[in-house]
Amino acid sequence: MISVKNANAMAEVIYYLKGIRQEDLNKIPKKLLQYLNENASKEYKCNFDYNKPLKELKLLDETRGIIGMICYNYWCITEKQKEQYIKKLSENEKKYQEILHELYNPDNLFKRRFISKK
Repeated sequence: MISVKNANAMAEVIYYLKGIRQEDLNKIPKKLLQYLNENASKEYKCNFDYNKPLKELKLLDETRGIIGMICYNYWCITEKQKEQYIKKLSENEKKYQEILHELYNPDNLFKRRFISKK
């Protein structure tokens, strides 16, 4: 059985795919699209602006994961494209971990921070 969160993510993926070029949509296997449609939440309502870049959309992490998998497996055609995609993902993860470390640095976690008002 599919969890509610995953069913909602599949609904977001389907909604996202409605806004892409037909050429890119045709690269995704019909069985995968069928699986997404069969398991997507029917109650979850998606609403986002197709004109915004993917990184600006407020999507579930699971949605981003599914879209990332589709991108890697079906839209990255050459090995070079796949390597570049993985490299970009690694860079983004490194930046994210640096931000988390700064925010939740164990060395500074219990130190009091003062913000000066100007």
